Amino acid sequence: MPLPGARPGEVPPRPLPAPGERVVYDISLHDPDRLLALLNRLDAVHGVPRPPGAAPTIALVLHGPELLHFDRHRYAENRRLVDLAARLDAFGVIEVKACLTRMKALGLERSDLPAFVEFVPYGPDEVERLHAQGYRIM
Repeated sequence: MPLPGARPGEVPPRPLPAPGERVVYDISLHDPDRLLALLNRLDAVHGVPRPPGAAPTIALVLHGPELLHFDRHRYAENRRLVDLAARLDAFGVIEVKACLTRMKALGLERSDLPAFVEFVPYGPDEVERLHAQGYRIM
């Protein structure tokens, strides 16, 4: 049964954080188009450069197959996704964190992901750590 407001087979978009609200997205969007849609929505609302020295308030924790979309060997097919994530990271809007445990299971090395991606030992622990620091889990 589809969720209210969704077409069959579609999940309605999650609400976006308010400007300045600290949130962590526990990413489980394995489809690159859905992940790109999330980044486009974040860009539309928050996509202006933050003041110098201001910490990002949105963390994306990748700890599933979506890590493969950031693999440099697949850049040509995921260019829009990776470039938008890089721009939002450069503007201080988001920080992208990759789970080293899941990367190992997927056969990915640190050098396979773009330089803007931060590495954490275990994604679920990072989500909980950020939540304990006051981030709302999305």
